[in-house]
Amino acid sequence: MKNLISTLFIFCLINCALMAQNTISGQVNCISGGLMSNVTVTLSGGAIDTLTVVTDAAGTYTFNDVPSGDDYTIHLEKDGFVLDGVSTYDLVLITQAILDPSLGDPFFWLAADVNNTGTVTTLDVVLLREVILWLEDALAVGPWRFATEDFDFGSTGHVDLVPVENLQSDLTVNFIGVHIGDVNGSASTTDCN
Repeated sequence: MKNLISTLFIFCLINCALMAQNTISGQVNCISGGLMSNVTVTLSGGAIDTLTVVTDAAGTYTFNDVPSGDDYTIHLEKDGFVLDGVSTYDLVLITQAILDPSLGDPFFWLAADVNNTGTVTTLDVVLLREVILWLEDALAVGPWRFATEDFDFGSTGHVDLVPVENLQSDLTVNFIGVHIGDVNGSASTTDCN
């Protein structure tokens, strides 16, 4: 009888461990509302170390069989042309918004934060101007940033890195892709469907 109980206990432990697998998934949308494909999504931490997927044509990503109880980080990135959608008109809009902060929504401010300081100042305008004039060929943070749907510049949400603490069940995290410097959302990426 003791052997039977031990065997059942071991069987339960193995099955419970196998059943404690979760899915982390979501969708990446363009600021214009379309779905964004070809975004690299990396999940790291816990027993999995690092997993990487690329969003499909529907802008979705999925990580299956993610063990429960561990801490993870979701990271998004995308390469692209630094001036896609960026023009001197964006400089004018950023300058106006610096003078009247009520003009922009949270994603506007994220796009305007060219130097990734968490604030938007005339230095962002100067840096973007240098990129437009080809005095600089890259932005410090790359051309794209990805914020969670609940993002509110400086107060809630996450950008580029999302911590997941003590994962216990399936998780859906959706993102909005913002092209840095393109505050009016005119980027014409072919990856927005």
